[in-house]
Amino acid sequence: MRALGAIRTANEQRLTSRLLLSASQVDPTSGSPALADVPEHHIPSLAAAAAFHRVTGMLVGAAREELPSQHPLLDDLRQQLCVEIGQQLQMAVDLHSVRAVLNGVGVEMVLIKGLALAHTVFADPAMRPAADLDVLVRPEDLSAAVSALQAAGAQLLDRNWDLVRSELRGQVHLVLAHGGVVDLHWDLLNRSVVRRSFTVPTNEVVTRSVVASIEGVEVRTLDPVDTVLHLALHGCLAGGHRLGWLVDIDRAVRSLSPDWGVLVERAEQWRARAAVGLMLVRARNLYGTPVPSDASQRLVGALPEATTNLLDRIDPPRREIARRRADAMVDADDA
Repeated sequence: MRALGAIRTANEQRLTSRLLLSASQVDPTSGSPALADVPEHHIPSLAAAAAFHRVTGMLVGAAREELPSQHPLLDDLRQQLCVEIGQQLQMAVDLHSVRAVLNGVGVEMVLIKGLALAHTVFADPAMRPAADLDVLVRPEDLSAAVSALQAAGAQLLDRNWDLVRSELRGQVHLVLAHGGVVDLHWDLLNRSVVRRSFTVPTNEVVTRSVVASIEGVEVRTLDPVDTVLHLALHGCLAGGHRLGWLVDIDRAVRSLSPDWGVLVERAEQWRARAAVGLMLVRARNLYGTPVPSDASQRLVGALPEATTNLLDRIDPPRREIARRRADAMVDADDA
């Protein structure tokens, strides 16, 4: 009986992997399994896997095309998607208030990560969930930014200042007066032990940021090259095992069309060539991301790229999709 149970679990994990991969591709390949094949007892696991990999909205889109409106899978997925959309609406309110406060004290802010990606990289913002509002400021502006937000009613969550100082954390967390959470970054990498291995120039990143309109607010976001670099470096440091990170890279490359020569130069400046290159190669292997071979070889070299391609064939990422990884280099939120 145990053997039969293990076989059933393995089969369901394979089904989950194939379904999530198909749903999150720009052009799903033929021969993908049908969502109607998902046994009812496996629906909660599939919905949980979609949430973990941040592809709930994409799976909802696929399910709407294949399943009747009252199917139990759609019920589970809609509930999760409603939560994610509600979080985005909360962050839109937060963005208005945070920008007004920081502009009022002359602090230049750059919106990064979730909400910025949802509106600049994805055609439908609901396809990219976001939990907190992530804002980057220059290191010398951090104190003024914290003080201004506190004066406006925000509460600082980081109380263990001995730990914050000893680890030189690259961000602090605040709760705004109406309950929204802001992650205030002064560096794109949070932990000092990680930052020591790289040279990400925050002030240069802020200076070359670009203006975007997000939920009716004009705000600065990372420029196309920095967007792709940050996504690839963050994903690699966090373990590279969530589909959402690879989807972000794929959509950013497709929609922003970064200058590959500049990207390679900046990756060298950041001392992040290998990390960035490996994630770009993995995205290309999994999603067909249009990464030029000469760029990937300049980043990781011909031999490492061939090794990555071979490893992805022997132990493809899809084997990791249906289960959580315990061996990531750092926690995803601490990268």
